[in-house]
Amino acid sequence: MSDVRLAAVATVQNPIKHDLFLDDGGNLELTDGGEAIVQHMRCRFQFFLGEWFLDRREGVPFFREIFVKNPSFVIVRSIYNQIIAETPGVAAVTSLELDLDPRTRTLEIAFEGVLDTGEPLTFSEPFVVEI
Repeated sequence: MSDVRLAAVATVQNPIKHDLFLDDGGNLELTDGGEAIVQHMRCRFQFFLGEWFLDRREGVPFFREIFVKNPSFVIVRSIYNQIIAETPGVAAVTSLELDLDPRTRTLEIAFEGVLDTGEPLTFSEPFVVEI
């Protein structure tokens, strides 16, 4: 799997997080392998249910299950486990850790898995959802 790289963090060269990544020469970069799969997963983590006009069943049910008072941790965990497991290129999820901080209203997601190629997959920087 190959895809256009997106900027994971804001830098001087790429000031907008999640926008197209430009190298020092101002050219687009491609990404592949585990990095492309993790990038695809990051996009799926941010995709709201009903956001895509071609299939309103796709996406994360943020308003129904996550952005509510006292969300069910079991349901939230199953939602993210399903997103990871169903991402193309992922063979299995070996561990999934969710850290919900009610004070800051954030949910950190960290996980490990196995790719279809047999390579280990590690989500090195926890993905943060602001609830």
